[in-house]
Amino acid sequence: MTSRRERIEEYSALTEAARASIASGANWEGTLVVLRRLGASPILCIKIVHDVRGISLGEAKEFVHFSEAWADVRATHEALHADVEIAANITDPSKE
Repeated sequence: MTSRRERIEEYSALTEAARASIASGANWEGTLVVLRRLGASPILCIKIVHDVRGISLGEAKEFVHFSEAWADVRATHEALHADVEIAANITDPSKE
């Protein structure tokens, strides 16, 4: 398991990579490709987009979700979200 310190260091390194990518003239789509190649997860990409672009987490989530960089896993993520929503609405019969 990764320690908190290691996660913070990873986040900092990836955030700097995103800032450098943007500063070098890349657009955000290209920057997401760079982040993914460096090992960033969709969740980490959302956090980085939120922090660097200064947009809400909801906007960042939508931005990453519909990006070409993550298009190959979009259907899987949508199915997971649907399953979570279904599970969240299941009532435990023992608590009724």
